[in-house]
Amino acid sequence: MLLTIDIGNTRIKAGVFGGDKLRSSAYMNKIHELDQLTTEKISGAAISSVVPEKINPVINFVWERFSVEPFVITTSSKFNLKINYSTIETLGIDRLCSCEGAYYLFKNSNELSSLPANTYLLTIDFGTATTINLIEPPGIFSGGIIAPGIELMLNSLHNSTAQLPIIEFNDFESIIGHSTKSSIASGVITATLGLVEKTVKYLKDVRKAGKVKIYITGGGFNAINKYLKFDYQYEENIVLIGIKEIYHLNLSAA
Repeated sequence: MLLTIDIGNTRIKAGVFGGDKLRSSAYMNKIHELDQLTTEKISGAAISSVVPEKINPVINFVWERFSVEPFVITTSSKFNLKINYSTIETLGIDRLCSCEGAYYLFKNSNELSSLPANTYLLTIDFGTATTINLIEPPGIFSGGIIAPGIELMLNSLHNSTAQLPIIEFNDFESIIGHSTKSSIASGVITATLGLVEKTVKYLKDVRKAGKVKIYITGGGFNAINKYLKFDYQYEENIVLIGIKEIYHLNLSAA
C-alpha cells in the first residue's frame, strides 16, 4: 500500500492506494490522525508540501509509525509532464501534483479517443489560493494563474475594512448586488468565475484550443459549485493521484 500525503496551507490531505485504486482518504489537522486512515501495511510513502516547516515532522511520524522513509516530491523530481516554467524553484509542488493527476486521468479516460489533439487541460484548485494550471498538448505544464481564494477574499474584505461584514454565499443575488452583503458575494463569486471564463476564452481565441478539459478540486468547491456554468470534472483527490504517479515514476527511475 502507498501512503500519499499532501501538506497544504490549511490542512493535510492523505490517501492510501493499492495499485491505482484509492482505498481511503481523509483531511486532517494533525499528522497523528494518519493512524485512523488505514490498518493495512504501508510499503511506501510520498509527500507533497507547500509548507516547508511541516515536512520533517511528517517524515519523522511516517517513519516511526509505518517504518517507511517517505519520498518527498520537489521540483527536481522526475515528472510525466514537461515543465515549461521560468521560476521552477518557486513553483508550488501542489500545482504540479494536481496537473500530474489531471494528466493521468485524461490519458486513461474513456473520452480520450474522441477529443481533438489540441485539447488543453486546466486544473483549478479552490483552496486558500485559487490556482488555475495549464497543461498544453502534448503534455506540457506551462504555468497558470494564482489569485486569492474564496475564503481569503471574504476574510480580507472583512478584516481590512471598518464596516464590511462576513457574508454567506446564499447572500448572492445577481452580478449586481442590491445590498452590501449581496454586493460582496457578487464580487467574490464573479471575480472567481471570471478567472476561469477569461482563461478558457483566451485558450480558445488565442491558442485556438479545440477543447478545454477542466478538472476542479479544493475545499472551496462546495461554496461555489452551484454557480459554475461550464463543463468540468470534479476530482477531490486529484493531487493525491498526482503524488501517486510521481512516486511510481521516480521509483522506477531509481
